[in-house]
Amino acid sequence: MYKLRYAKKFEKSVRKLPDEMKKVLAKQLVLLEQDPYHNSLYTKKNHFASNSLKETIFESRINQNYRILWKHEDGKVILLLVAGNHKLVEGKK
Repeated sequence: MYKLRYAKKFEKSVRKLPDEMKKVLAKQLVLLEQDPYHNSLYTKKNHFASNSLKETIFESRINQNYRILWKHEDGKVILLLVAGNHKLVEGKK
């Protein structure tokens, strides 16, 4: 089991999500907490963010159009960085 930490930018980005997406996000966060590589999360390295931040950043699926960006911290802690549409997490406006 992992512990989730929320960056301020993540909290701000979640407030901007549509209400129905917030409900789906809550379910996906439970999976992320249990196993960040669960099949339904489709977790993979986000190359744009990893290259920009010079560290390994992962993206996991909320649904087909929305993603979560996160990174591993010490031990079993995951820092949630941002949630948003696919364009946002790929660095496109």
